[in-house]
Amino acid sequence: MSHTASTTTISKPMRILKVLEIVARLKRATPEDVMRSLASSLAIGEISDSFRRSIYRDLKELAHDGRLIATHFSPDGAEIDVDLLEHFSNIRVEYSIPHSNSVARGAGLLEKAGGSFRAISPLIQSWAIEQPTLSLKKGFTHLFFETAEFSFLCLKVRNDELPVSILVARRSDELDALDARLLKEKFGQRLGVLSLNHRTLSGYSAEKRAGHALITLSADGKVTVTDLNSSNGSAASDASDDFLVEICSPQTAAITREEHDGVTAPGQKVPHRIFGTTQWTPMQPSASSSLPLVFRLGSVMLIAAGDLST
Repeated sequence: MSHTASTTTISKPMRILKVLEIVARLKRATPEDVMRSLASSLAIGEISDSFRRSIYRDLKELAHDGRLIATHFSPDGAEIDVDLLEHFSNIRVEYSIPHSNSVARGAGLLEKAGGSFRAISPLIQSWAIEQPTLSLKKGFTHLFFETAEFSFLCLKVRNDELPVSILVARRSDELDALDARLLKEKFGQRLGVLSLNHRTLSGYSAEKRAGHALITLSADGKVTVTDLNSSNGSAASDASDDFLVEICSPQTAAITREEHDGVTAPGQKVPHRIFGTTQWTPMQPSASSSLPLVFRLGSVMLIAAGDLST
């Protein structure tokens, strides 16, 4: 016998959190999508009228206070300006997380590797994710980072849009669904969230931390890495131009990581030299360093650099 969903099934604060998580996971969701997903998670087969009204009310409240964006469509699928809604009937509405579509250009490369990038601030228009290459344009600051497959990608931002901060964390539904306003209140308006699928990175915890570390790239060519009480720590080492050339070489894409956390290219018996440095120094709280800088969050390697072209 199926149970009927009602407003007493789950408290409103928990229901609101679940609604946000569902919309974040689906990217865009109709009220019916949210109802079905929530009822399924509660093992409820029949949705009551009171439950239905509650979800509609929750979605409207979340859109009103800015935690969700409501996009309206006519029956033929055309998007409707909110000021013209009264002229249409049979309107379909879809909800999304604010700025969830404002991702970096090329973010699909990261998605394929199990990660994601969320542009929290609409103030930054030039976020881009690319394959490492030596032909990068001048006028950009670059953050190279390992993916779950231990190849590198590059997140870049135009210098005239600096400073920016990048929260780096292990990917999770909780972080994806976290209210953008809370992140901006904690880390500032010029923020992006880089989520990577790696076990040594610390993830979001409401009680402990927002992620593993905060990286701040400044307009004066400095980088600050602030560890956020991570489990596996953050450390830095010197980086040279040769180091960056190695990162961008085609051979580096074939690197594989071994259990002891050394990295070898196929056919080699010793770790690849770009990973072979042992001069790792724990990051000092809020200490700035000049670019380029190589650092590790857990065992994930990142390199912050300015222009690579000459």
